Amino acid sequence: MSAQPKDAIRAQAPNAGTGLIVLPIYLVLLVLTLVTPVGADFFSAGATLRGYLLISLATVIIHLSQARDRNWMRIDTIFLLGYFIVYYQWVSMIEISRIIPQNFFALPANSQRIVFGTWLATLGLITWAIGYAMPTPRRREVVQHVGGSGKINLVFGLLLVAFVGTVGGDYLTGAIYRQVRAGGFVTMSGVASYVYTLLSIVILILAAVLLNNLKSAPESVHTRTFQWGVLALIAYCALFSFAGERGAVVQVLSAIAVVYCSSRRPLGLAGFFLATAAGALVFTIAGLARADGATGVWAILEQTNPYTFTLNLANSARAFFLGIDIVNQRGELFWGQLWLGNLLAVVPFAQNVFVSISEMSPYDINSAYLIAYYRFGPNPHTSDGSTMLGDIYMNFGTIGVLFFMTLYGAICRRVQAYAAGGSGFYPMLVAVIFASFVFYISRSTYLIQLRPVIWGLLLALMLVRVKSLR
Repeated sequence: MSAQPKDAIRAQAPNAGTGLIVLPIYLVLLVLTLVTPVGADFFSAGATLRGYLLISLATVIIHLSQARDRNWMRIDTIFLLGYFIVYYQWVSMIEISRIIPQNFFALPANSQRIVFGTWLATLGLITWAIGYAMPTPRRREVVQHVGGSGKINLVFGLLLVAFVGTVGGDYLTGAIYRQVRAGGFVTMSGVASYVYTLLSIVILILAAVLLNNLKSAPESVHTRTFQWGVLALIAYCALFSFAGERGAVVQVLSAIAVVYCSSRRPLGLAGFFLATAAGALVFTIAGLARADGATGVWAILEQTNPYTFTLNLANSARAFFLGIDIVNQRGELFWGQLWLGNLLAVVPFAQNVFVSISEMSPYDINSAYLIAYYRFGPNPHTSDGSTMLGDIYMNFGTIGVLFFMTLYGAICRRVQAYAAGGSGFYPMLVAVIFASFVFYISRSTYLIQLRPVIWGLLLALMLVRVKSLR
């Protein structure tokens, strides 16, 4: 069995020494943002908002200039792409292009919340960059080969059959998404929800095994188990593409792309832009096709406004501003209470047991449920979800955003080192699972990656055999 040379692995790993150089610059930008007044009305704060945009762009330019990496398909670049869409697209549309988002005036939050939210997003971006700039210690290279992929293929097949048998025909045909346009309630609940959780994790374990073995033993591509694994990935993506479930497909493809490009074949800047633009176009068309059929597809093809292709993700800003509004109306923070849902989710059925024996409801332990309750009442027909920054702010305020975004930046740096390879199979598995969520993390709760990572590691321990080559 052969493996990539150590020098090739090190060349693609994050540079550990240059980050400290830019820390003083980040601190200046942080102080500059902190002292900016945030109480102005949105419609009279144009200069302030444009200032936040300039500071955020400066932060990203400084960050990217320190990368020293030929590969652009990385944890940090994918995270930044999703972050800018969620927290800055609405502001850019209004302040730069003079376009009012369709859902802008549906917000019950007053316009001062939007200025405050953009200020908070800028603080979060700078502190994330500070965390990412922290050096990571070098480790001894570990090359491992993973056996047992035949067992994973079998488990995947069984879970796929169970999912198809429990989720219902309306979901598989995409009809359920057309029902929501008429006011229906969209959910995947009961047995199907648990089966899907396991299925989505097992497919990521399978992807990690294939990527690891492709690196440690390139000749394994000719084995039957490897080829069956590839077919399983294709079947998974085909099933959810047919159902119109873009998120499941994006998660798998982005995870594979990040780890493959980081560990084996770097993707340049031009290729990164082409891949992301093509992905935005294809998945926007898929989303409109599932909801509006051919009418929606033709409507998007006639658009000349580039914001259209990411507007669905950008509309998650509603949840961000609503979360800020909830805290302001309540008059106090939740101090971690809204993280109980994600923490309890790590233990199967623990959340349901906790709710049944406590005086709390699901709305009391999860920010997404609370935002839905706040906007639509006790029986919401749909939900705006939550956002990473909103989830932190509702629990721990501005200080929490500064601390937890710094921590998340440091975690992203560490995981990118895992994605570059040379740390062994289990760190690569963490990188695959983490990368599958990193594009959507900005519109999710802060701890959304916790359960998949822990369950993925536990399932992998039961399903695979790891052999160290050196």
